Amino acid sequence: MDREALEHSLVRRLLDHIEQGTTDLADAVLEVPADTYTSSDRLAQEVEALFLGQPLVFCLSGALPGPGNYRAVVFGRTEPALQHLHRGFASALSAARGAGRA
Repeated sequence: MDREALEHSLVRRLLDHIEQGTTDLADAVLEVPADTYTSSDRLAQEVEALFLGQPLVFCLSGALPGPGNYRAVVFGRTEPALQHLHRGFASALSAARGAGRA
């Protein structure tokens, strides 16, 4: 099945569920170990994979409408600061939380 056919079948299934007031059900109950939700090692791996290992969108261009505008964001252990420079260019700086603070 090609991608377009797959997408159409998924949309059709979703619309059928909405119309019938139903949902997909699994064949059996899925048991997930509690440490999946409480492990600090797993949390560190997930934060690295989802947030620190790739570029992220912190704001839309409308939040920095003109040169000199900036936005600071608190995100986990970092506090990126985004600034509109000139001619559509922006800059981002990031420091570890608490770094450079007295």
